[in-house]
Amino acid sequence: MRYLFLPSCVIDLEQREVFRAGGGATLSPIEQQLLAFLAAQPEQQATRGALLSEVWGYVPHAQTRTLDVTVVRLRKKLDPSGEAQPLLTLRGVGYRLSVSPPIPPPLPPTVGPMLGRAAALARLSALLQGHGLVTLTGLPGVGKSRLARAHAAGRRTLWLDLADVQDISEVHEALIRALRLPEGLRRRMSPGAVIAASGAALLVLDNADDALSVLAEVLPSWRAEAPETSILLTAQQGLPLPEAQRLRLEPLGSEDAAALFCTVAGLSTPPDGIDLLVAALGGLPLAVKLAAPWSRLMAPKQMTARLEHGLDWLANRDAASGARHASLASALSSAWRRLSPALQESLALCAMFRAPFLPEVFEPLGSLEDLRRLWDRALLTSSTDPDGHQRLSVSSIVCCFIQNEYTETCNEPRKLRHRAALLRRARQLIARLRDHNDLAADTFALEGADLVEPLSDPAVLSSEERLALAEGLGARQRWAQQTPLLCAWLRQLPPGRASTMLKVRWLENQRVTAGQSATADSLGLAAEAEAAGWTEVQVHALRETGRRWILQGRHARGLDLLQQALALEEAHDSAFFGGDLHAATAGCLAQQGRQEEAHAMLQRAREVHRQRGGAGVRVATLRSLANTLMFAGYPEEAIPLHEDLLPTLRAQQARVVEASVLTNLGACLQLVGRLDEAIAAHERAAELQRSCGNPVNEQREHGAVAALLEEKGDLKAALARFEGAVAGLSAYRNTLQRAAVLSNMALCLLRMGETARARRIIEGLHANGPAEGSPLFRASLLLPLPLARAADGDPDGASAALREVTDGFRQVAHFADPAFFGVLATLTDCWRPGAVSDVQLADAIRTAERLRWPLHELRIARRLLEDHQRRRATR
Repeated sequence: MRYLFLPSCVIDLEQREVFRAGGGATLSPIEQQLLAFLAAQPEQQATRGALLSEVWGYVPHAQTRTLDVTVVRLRKKLDPSGEAQPLLTLRGVGYRLSVSPPIPPPLPPTVGPMLGRAAALARLSALLQGHGLVTLTGLPGVGKSRLARAHAAGRRTLWLDLADVQDISEVHEALIRALRLPEGLRRRMSPGAVIAASGAALLVLDNADDALSVLAEVLPSWRAEAPETSILLTAQQGLPLPEAQRLRLEPLGSEDAAALFCTVAGLSTPPDGIDLLVAALGGLPLAVKLAAPWSRLMAPKQMTARLEHGLDWLANRDAASGARHASLASALSSAWRRLSPALQESLALCAMFRAPFLPEVFEPLGSLEDLRRLWDRALLTSSTDPDGHQRLSVSSIVCCFIQNEYTETCNEPRKLRHRAALLRRARQLIARLRDHNDLAADTFALEGADLVEPLSDPAVLSSEERLALAEGLGARQRWAQQTPLLCAWLRQLPPGRASTMLKVRWLENQRVTAGQSATADSLGLAAEAEAAGWTEVQVHALRETGRRWILQGRHARGLDLLQQALALEEAHDSAFFGGDLHAATAGCLAQQGRQEEAHAMLQRAREVHRQRGGAGVRVATLRSLANTLMFAGYPEEAIPLHEDLLPTLRAQQARVVEASVLTNLGACLQLVGRLDEAIAAHERAAELQRSCGNPVNEQREHGAVAALLEEKGDLKAALARFEGAVAGLSAYRNTLQRAAVLSNMALCLLRMGETARARRIIEGLHANGPAEGSPLFRASLLLPLPLARAADGDPDGASAALREVTDGFRQVAHFADPAFFGVLATLTDCWRPGAVSDVQLADAIRTAERLRWPLHELRIARRLLEDHQRRRATR
């Protein structure tokens, strides 16, 4: 032991130096030996005889005043005032040395509650226990220090606030000050030795942003000198050491942020508009806490609007809050000032994209290395879009800060340079998107969708350039990502054939979500095209309007418009759609139950496709024909069309389209009972979706395999696959794919007799299922609902659910066959004891075998009816 800590001073036993407030002293060799002997047995008595024998080498019971004189002289060096004398006399016995290791100061005070951080706290504790060196990273105001205090509570912790500390000597001085040690020790005692002497189980280096580089140099030696002490840093970015672990603290979710707002504001229930406010505040706990007191004067909607005018009002005038976090602007300013001018400019460019953007979009504007650095500083977040692409975004509250900060500091030439860079990129995209044979244009279309918002100013792109960019996006079906802005663009386009066609195509891509007004728009565009003599545009608009009428349940009107479009196409000896219009007409005929006419129209569609379908539409039209044959009730004829498509798609390396065709092929094979081949098709589709980075569609394919295993009767294997698919879709809770997997899983559980679990799943879908999707899809999705309620002994609930399901099916004409609804009613009644006789059960099975519509639902009904028949036979 080199350093001896006493209540009045610190002693360097090797150098024989005494360090105390107001001065120091030098020990003689005999004084050093005496202290070393007493320090070896601290707080214990040492007899005079033992001291004389061990320190001076005298014989026991020697009569001498040497010990007394040495003690008097030593006491003056240790504590001249005598107020905290560590060397105590034990009358009649000897002496005792009172040692006092340095005591870490108390933790900083905790301000406000901490919500929604239980998982992060557990993860932090596990990382520190396993690795001993962790950097807690995140945006300013995200709650890093608060989480560190929560972890430190109840532990012997040495806490250092390193705000604005940049030099290692300053870190050393902060250690000495925190432990209230004499200043002279800084020249002798290494920081690692000070930490070890403190006996702290945890060292917290808070606000270490400015000292990260110097800490990276010294922390390995500190850890070697104090191996029992774990070290936790809080900073925006991680410590550049390979052994250092990083834990990124993300902003609060909407529910936790709203709960924090209500707690701080003293509200019992969340006010209206709170979700929008906490989203605008980026979920930052500091921002939420500073906004909450304003609830006495402003509603959340007013606060949200006020953010556009600056962040100065989000401040706390209480001095106890500290200068760095006295206001949200000051907290964010600290991060902004640490960025180089180049990184400030890059962050400002990123903030122009209010929606998540692809990294490729940024590359012509700045380096990808800048994006990496901004990500390391927690100034960018990432998410995965449905296509499996990684997208970046800037927090909304950081965007507000930058908008104000950058407006004040960015001169006009820099703004013009940014706009010019965006314009160059847009024109590159326009050139690539015009080449429809360029496979790389799909990626460029994604970038183009991201560029729509920054380029929405009419002064940036001309009408012709905006038209070209929008045409390219439409060709790649990227409308949905920027629907509001594209809608505004389309209104600004000058009249003409190209812009009218573009509007029709935009309506096509918005068909699922647009309502009656869009139908009127498409009719108006058809009339406009007819007046101008644009036949192809008129055919497109008529086809689009017809499809809209069909979706709205007005099948006769829809068929009439499709036939008008078909007559125009044939009158001009053209094949604008290469047979696709014939296929759409066939689908409408099939929906009306006119199967023979539908089949004849499909044969005509195939003939038109072979004779006049151009190379550019051949694959798309074949897919349309195959899908229409499947949904029209002719899966056996759709199978060879799907199989014919696959070699072409493999040669083009169009993996996403190949996966889609394999999915439909698997569905057709299932409908004709070729279950093993269907499983192989879906397994291959899952591999392709995984290789394309599409996790949602990959898990959908696993769900399809599970449904096929269920149909084969391997219920345990099916349930395991269903559970795996649901787990894989846990991050995509409100998607159509997850809902379909859960619905099929409920059917499997019903067949296994797990009624309660099946009902929980399907009732959850009924209450909180995805909002999108057609009435037909929802009716098919909820097919297990009346069955689960009936099986669970709830006949009234089963009747209500059966009415809801049949109403959904009745919205499509070809599902209106009373025989189909009779099968569903019989199946529901099977769970009611004595409600269905053996003869009725057999009749329902025969009816399900006879009907062709809807094939998928009828196959499910038949399997469940046959299960009931087998159970009765067993009894």
